Amino acid sequence: MESAKIDTSNGSEHFYQLRLFQLAEKIADVLDNYLMYRPHWLTHWQEGNNDLPLTEPNIDIEQHAWQAILWREVVRYVEADYDDVDNIPALHRAEMQRVLLNWLAQADKATIQAMVGARVSVFGISTLPEQQIEVLEALARNIEIDVYWFNPCQLYWGDIISPKLAARLTSQQQNIVKINSELHDQYYIVGNPLLASWGKVGKDYLDLLTNRNVEVYDIFIDQADQATNSVLQKFSMTF
Repeated sequence: MESAKIDTSNGSEHFYQLRLFQLAEKIADVLDNYLMYRPHWLTHWQEGNNDLPLTEPNIDIEQHAWQAILWREVVRYVEADYDDVDNIPALHRAEMQRVLLNWLAQADKATIQAMVGARVSVFGISTLPEQQIEVLEALARNIEIDVYWFNPCQLYWGDIISPKLAARLTSQQQNIVKINSELHDQYYIVGNPLLASWGKVGKDYLDLLTNRNVEVYDIFIDQADQATNSVLQKFSMTF
C-alpha cells in the first residue's frame, strides 16, 4: 500500500502526524472489535475476499472494502516481521481461540481440572462476546461452569423495542411488528420502557445465553413492600 503525500510545508507536520495517529487508533479499535465479535469476517477477508461471508447476506460493505484490504496488509506485515519460535506461527486472537477450542476438544478432564480447577464461576459481567461463550461451553464438557447474570425481568423480553426504535423501522419491519402485535399482546412488542432502554447489548446477550445448550435457573425475589424502588423493580420483573 502506498501512503498519500501531504503538503506540510506550512508547518502543519505535527498536526498531520497527530491526526494520522488518531485515525490509526480508531481503525485499530474497529479491527480489534472484529477480532472479538466478528472473527469470521476476518477469516473471510484473509482468504482474499472484499465482501462479507454468505452468513451476512443483508450487509453490503462495498464502500468499505478498504477494511478487508487493510486487514490483509496488517496480517502480511505481522507475518513478515514475526520471529518464528519453536515453529509456532503468528496468530491473531481469533486464530488463537480456534487453537484453544481444538485443544479443549482433545484434552482430558484431569488435565483441564489441573489447569483451571473443578469449577469456574462468572460474576458481574453484563455481557460476553460469543467467542468467550464458546470457550466456556468447551470447558463445560469437563468442568462445572456457572454464569451469574442479572436479568431484570422474569419473562422473556428479548423481542421488545422502544417507541423511538419502532419509529425508525422500515415499512417492511413495521409490518412485521404489526403482525407480531396481532398475534401477541402489544406489550411484548413495544413494551416496558425500562426494559426497552436496557439496550441492544443486553438483549443480544440474553438471546446468546438462551439459545445455547445450557441449564438455566431463574431466581427472582418478589418485592413485598410498596416503596418506590420496589414498585419499579416489580413492574420491570413482570413487564
